[in-house]
Order: sequence, then structure tokens, then C-alpha cells
Amino acid sequence: MGPSCWSVGQYACIQTGIKFSVTQQAGKGKKTTLFSTKGNQSTRENIVNVFGAKTLTALVPLDLNLELEPTSGPSQRWSTQEDGGKKDIRIVGHISRPASGEGRQTPDRQMFFVNSRPCGLPQVAKAFNEVYKAYNASQSPFVFANIELDTHMYDVNVSPDKRTILLHDQTRMLENLKTALTELFESQDYTVPISQLPAQKQPSYKQLTISRENAASAKTPQTPTESTEGEDSEDGSRASRREPSTDDDSQRKPYNPNFRRGRCPENL
Repeated sequence: MGPSCWSVGQYACIQTGIKFSVTQQAGKGKKTTLFSTKGNQSTRENIVNVFGAKTLTALVPLDLNLELEPTSGPSQRWSTQEDGGKKDIRIVGHISRPASGEGRQTPDRQMFFVNSRPCGLPQVAKAFNEVYKAYNASQSPFVFANIELDTHMYDVNVSPDKRTILLHDQTRMLENLKTALTELFESQDYTVPISQLPAQKQPSYKQLTISRENAASAKTPQTPTESTEGEDSEDGSRASRREPSTDDDSQRKPYNPNFRRGRCPENL
């Protein structure tokens, strides 16, 4: 997207209820439509028409409220106004989800507005990028930020094209912006890559040693102990099997002193 087309794209994103159609034609070639909006009622739908639906899936709503107290400094022109009270600044829009893979490789899609006027705010852009890179160091965010504030808090008469705007008390505003943006990111359940987490010293653990005796007892199951009565009955049955059967004395043959092995009694 060229510079002129990018400028028109910013207007197409911020203006609701208005249809935009941007085309290009090289020589006598075919006319090509770069993007077109449909008179949407929200900037969210405009972003889809200009950059595609895929861009929107990586964005989260941006709604920050900054409160500045009046000071007597010479650069704070708005503090000398009759109202003299606190000034509220609201920043609404969309920003990339602060997680790995959700941003862009370059900061080529960052749009800033003051009361819906497209403008260049390099210090504000720097603040957005610094906070975002604390959560996603390898990428830059898509930023669509409309700064709504009282007309006494800025000056548009800086450059002929009115795109350079001077913000009064910009330093304090940026400090509050960084704090509010950090709170927004912290309040969401975003996943931060482990590689981006600060290095922490891991606690040291004592090496676990297992003795041989403990290991053997852990591996060998214990045999259940048998009752004494069972042992007695088993021993008794074994003893009964070992003892020979005893016959009565009347059934034994009388002892013959003339009997010798291998000789019959009648040969004696």
C-alpha cells in the first residue's frame, strides 16, 4: 500500500457511516479495487474491509482512560483555562494481542488520530511499541488509536497539512499511557513465550539416593505370615507321613535263631 493509498486507508478506517472505494489502474490495464468500505457503523468493520478479516483475529479492543491534573507550567496552555480542573484523555481503538505470532514483523500498520483526525505522533507510537515489546519482543503491534481530548490540550497549527500535532504536557500523558497500556495487557490472559521470560535461578535439589537394602525391600513383596496353628498342622501331617505304620505284636513272626540269609531252615 503506497503512501497516498495508506493515507486514504486511515480515513477509511476512522470514518463510520461513509463508503470508501479505492482502485488503481496501470496504463490501459484492468482497474483493480484495493479496498472498499460499506458505510459501516464501527471502526472494527472498517478495518476488516481495508485489511481483511484475518487482521482482526489478532486484535484486542483498546480503551484507555488517562487523567491529567492541571499544572502551572508554561507549556500547559489548557491549565490556564477557566475550568482549571482535571482533564480526561480517552484512547480507543484496536491493538495486536501481546503474544508471540500475533504482531507484525515491521511497524507498518500503526495509525494514530486526534479527535478522529489522522496525524503523525512519533512519541506516542514509541510509547506503544516499548510497552508491546515487553510482551512480544520479536514483533511490532498493529495499532489503531484514536486520542479523544479537549481541543485546548493540543495545537494543530504546526504544519501546513495539519498532520503534525503538538500535544501539550505530552510527557505526563505518555507516562500515564504506558501505565494504562501495561495494566490492559496484564489484565488479559495472554500467553507469553517461555523464551521471553526473564531468566530465573532454579532452586537446587538434593540428589535422591536409595540404598540397596531399601531397593530390594521395595522390589520384593513381603510373604504373608502363616499362623502357628497352620504350621503345627502342616508339621503334624508331614510327621505322620514319615512315621511307618505300626502293627500289633501278634501279627509279627517269631524270631528263628537258626535262620540265616540264603539258607532255608530245613537244610540245617
